[in-house]
Amino acid sequence: MARIIAAVVAKEKPDLVLMGKQTVDGDNNQAAQLLAGYLGLPQACFAATIDLAQDKKSVAVGREIDAAWSTNACRCPRW
Repeated sequence: MARIIAAVVAKEKPDLVLMGKQTVDGDNNQAAQLLAGYLGLPQACFAATIDLAQDKKSVAVGREIDAAWSTNACRCPRW
């Protein structure tokens, strides 16, 4: 599945790809990580919030970790 999505992303060149963690055949959260690896793109897993920077060059991704909150920045690709 990730290779098929990678081919579509390579052709369409979106600024951002959002994927869920669950599929109809499992809950192993592999497709998004494989996609990022195949395309050499950054990834942020288990995102609860996503905020696009004003310059549209990065996103701030928030997620819950144990009893805390973590926010990380990821660059947006420029094809």
